[in-house]
Amino acid sequence: MLDVLNRPNRGSLIANLCVALASVLLMNALIFGFGWNIPSDQMRRVWFEPPDYVVGAVWVALFALMAFARWQLNGTTTGQARRARFWITFLLVSCLLYPLYSLAIGSVIGGLIGNLWTIALAAFTISRVWRVSPIAAYCIAPVIVWVTFATFITLGELGYL
Repeated sequence: MLDVLNRPNRGSLIANLCVALASVLLMNALIFGFGWNIPSDQMRRVWFEPPDYVVGAVWVALFALMAFARWQLNGTTTGQARRARFWITFLLVSCLLYPLYSLAIGSVIGGLIGNLWTIALAAFTISRVWRVSPIAAYCIAPVIVWVTFATFITLGELGYL
């Protein structure tokens, strides 16, 4: 089953995209379904915070880019490419689990720590992927940009901005 994700053909691209998009859409359904997107009373709303549906749509786009980056590495069969694919997969899973350790428990501090972790992990992943495919690395870079923006929102919610 997992082998289909690691082939350098169009079917594998579709499989990578489908797995990533189904995962993020399921998580978005949980976020909106359980009301994890509704701020608690002690949380401040920041003026530059986008609407929740925009946040969800951005994550869908980011997951599609990460899935494409993962697939992009399938054309190279070196150990370096396999390790780079692992790091992209690890980043995808880490991003997918973020709502569980921040939004689900209503922890702004957990969100801040998660943001910093995600930025560091994405930067590390880019450093590993760049050696194999700069195009794939460029597809991961928007994760850093978006999560940095989200970190400013989190700092605002904590009252630091």
